Amino acid sequence: NVILEDPTNFSERLKIMMDFSNSVREFRCSHQNDKADQFIDSIAAVYDAMNVKHDLNNEALASMVEQLKSKMSNYQ
Repeated sequence: NVILEDPTNFSERLKIMMDFSNSVREFRCSHQNDKADQFIDSIAAVYDAMNVKHDLNNEALASMVEQLKSKMSNYQ
């Protein structure tokens, strides 16, 4: 039997994922050089690895996204 995720949790998870995606897009628009591309690719790789390997709950996913967004905002 397949157990479907609670729609409320899925909706919250989608919002968290979209928030991260939008932050990455904004970063790419604001920082257009090779060094910035490498940086944001490494941020996205961390997100992908953690999200896939650890099957994070929404609270943990939101916390990780906030940490990654903080790294993006401190990029120089």
